[in-house]
Amino acid sequence: MRVARAAVRVISRPQRGRRAQILSLSKVCFPSQQRHALIAEGDSDDVLDTLGEAGLDGGKGVVKDADGVPGAGGPVDGVVDEERVVLRAVIKGDGFVAKDITFRNTAGPANGQALALRVAADKTVFYRCSIQGYQDTLYAHAFRQFYSDCSIYGTIDFIFGNAAAVFQNCSIVLRRPKPGGGNVIMANSRTDPGQITGLVAHRCTIKASPEFYPFRHWVGSFLGRPWKVRSTAVIMESNIDDSIHPRGWLEWSGSFALDTLYFAEYHNNGPGADTSGRVTWPGFHILDVRRQCVPVHRATFHRRRYSNDAI
Repeated sequence: MRVARAAVRVISRPQRGRRAQILSLSKVCFPSQQRHALIAEGDSDDVLDTLGEAGLDGGKGVVKDADGVPGAGGPVDGVVDEERVVLRAVIKGDGFVAKDITFRNTAGPANGQALALRVAADKTVFYRCSIQGYQDTLYAHAFRQFYSDCSIYGTIDFIFGNAAAVFQNCSIVLRRPKPGGGNVIMANSRTDPGQITGLVAHRCTIKASPEFYPFRHWVGSFLGRPWKVRSTAVIMESNIDDSIHPRGWLEWSGSFALDTLYFAEYHNNGPGADTSGRVTWPGFHILDVRRQCVPVHRATFHRRRYSNDAI
């Protein structure tokens, strides 16, 4: 199993007045728990496979490469045996930047929760990355996160957590679920009304994957559901295909959180963007004015800063 291809570079962001240090030119995994941020750069076909057990918690292990050398990331959630490396990619270093890397969990739709990536660090950026899984693909756990020009694949709650996360110019791709299952994109876990966390898709494309496309009208697919009482999600200026159910959003359990959540849509387009059949919950909003959108949408991404010359 490839943990990552040799082309991936993990570079320590320098302190002021000091040069950056290349930490590894071999197979690597992330996270970093060091104080200073990491930049991970790969080619567009570089893949980090995460084949961890279902669920959010696992044993502790040290990721090793083919020669038995511990990976640059150090301890991660997962299990290590003599046959293969089994891990989850967990980002814990503030300021982490990933560029042109695929994070992939191959557990499949029938195996329940199986994260491809968990991000629990502040001011993280993912640029031109692909995050692939089925249920619970991307755990945007906490803090400020930004995803630009990325592709995110999944089935159930495949973008979830309590980060202040913005997805801009991303492809959000629905996959074929297990028999009898459905698809839900966002599940935010905000509980504190004083927080400014939430999940925002801005200028994204929401669509069916090729293998799911012929079955898209036989399966219920929704933009989100309220994992916690103050769940917050906004879809704005995005293209939504006809895979999404006319109701748009799904209950978690009965009437739970329907009057305390904040779900909103603003100026979306495409056949799935028609709001005439949307839910009528007290917490759901169809916005007409841009300034009504939550402030987190103002995040910007400076491509020049993360260009090949800068990394």
